[in-house]
Amino acid sequence: YSSQGWKEGILVLAESELSVSRGHLVALDFERPVRRFSLNTEDAFYEIRAGGGFSIIAHPYSKTRWSWGKFIEYRGIEIINGDSMLRGRNILTSLPSLPALLIKPEYALLKMFDSPHRNLRKWDELNNLHPIYGYFSLDAHLLYRPALNLLRLHLLLQTPLSEDFDTAKHQVYEALRKGRFYNSIHAAAHAYGFRFSGEEEEKTVLMGSTVLHDSPVTLNIKASFPFGKDIHLVHNGKMIFRSAEDSISYEAAHLGTYRVEVYLTERSPLGKNIPWIVSNPIFLRE
Repeated sequence: YSSQGWKEGILVLAESELSVSRGHLVALDFERPVRRFSLNTEDAFYEIRAGGGFSIIAHPYSKTRWSWGKFIEYRGIEIINGDSMLRGRNILTSLPSLPALLIKPEYALLKMFDSPHRNLRKWDELNNLHPIYGYFSLDAHLLYRPALNLLRLHLLLQTPLSEDFDTAKHQVYEALRKGRFYNSIHAAAHAYGFRFSGEEEEKTVLMGSTVLHDSPVTLNIKASFPFGKDIHLVHNGKMIFRSAEDSISYEAAHLGTYRVEVYLTERSPLGKNIPWIVSNPIFLRE
């Protein structure tokens, strides 16, 4: 905790990744406990929540895998874990990219990325039970400098990030708690300006929100980028609409979970099956 604060213009927040009975659990925004968290997953979850915090399932299908069991209301799941992606690649398939590590390391790391389809599929399944937010996580254990440029969480804040540490910390965690953010593979291309929102009776619905579907909801996607992209609107885990336009509106006629994936279609080292942007969902419920 002593490492927290503004460091050379960067807001640093110190939290914990716990090794529990089901796997690894990330604990955020909790009061520092008087004793260690329980090794039992359910007990640790409730201890985190009792301390005012929330928890995220880390790298569910790699390294220390997550065993699912009875559903608990976790607030998030890692969709992409940078360390798992790189460690999980077959060394033979990665050989052509290894020399580039010395010249352009970010490019080489992106070429080693693999599709997170299994994590996405599980995320969609969990969202049928309870709203869960998706995270791109760096989890850097090596190549720290180039790795820090790989992934981004783009938070949608109501006001600019404060220079006061406690206020800034609250702003960040409030956005994470509400799912007011989207993810991008930053080293592939800058994703600033992407937006996914809804309109209901002239009210704006931000990503992460749950809407009672008793009136029409129009979903709006803005992705104005000077390069080719393929935008997928996903409903309950299935793509229902795709477009390459900069601005899209779609009338949501059915209950369920709506989210957006954006794929780069030109000048990108990413594989065609790896999403460059993944939004958090808008939930339409009864």
